[in-house]
Amino acid sequence: ERSHHFSCEERVPLSRNKWDIDEYEVLEIDNKVTQSIRPHVWYLVLSNCHKSAHELVDDGEPYRVDWEVEYRQENGSHFGVDEYGLLSAHLVTSAALALIFSVCLWKLLELRASKGGIHPATWFWATAYALHMQSVWLEFLHLLKYSGD
Repeated sequence: ERSHHFSCEERVPLSRNKWDIDEYEVLEIDNKVTQSIRPHVWYLVLSNCHKSAHELVDDGEPYRVDWEVEYRQENGSHFGVDEYGLLSAHLVTSAALALIFSVCLWKLLELRASKGGIHPATWFWATAYALHMQSVWLEFLHLLKYSGD
């Protein structure tokens, strides 16, 4: 049975890319990673195989590592490959829900005017639909903000 608990020395050769970093070095890497079969999830790992835990402190303080990572698709999108077109799909869905809700609300108001009232369950349904539509619009706004960030 294969164990998923590899030592540091066993993991390093399995990495696709490796950069040696000296202490106090500022390193900027612009690296393009490609995968031809269903690219989905990528990980970035910082490891130090050559020092023991007590050597990873400087004047009694642990080393501080600051890093920033930005993942983008080939088209510049922050969305993963499995989320391609998600923003457009949410826009179309939101517009369709708004149109359906508008028509249903119009008909409900016409029905109320002609019959003198509407069953409370119908108003409950309309309220639930309006709240659902609002959540879809908020999700769309979130995706819109995320796409530009």
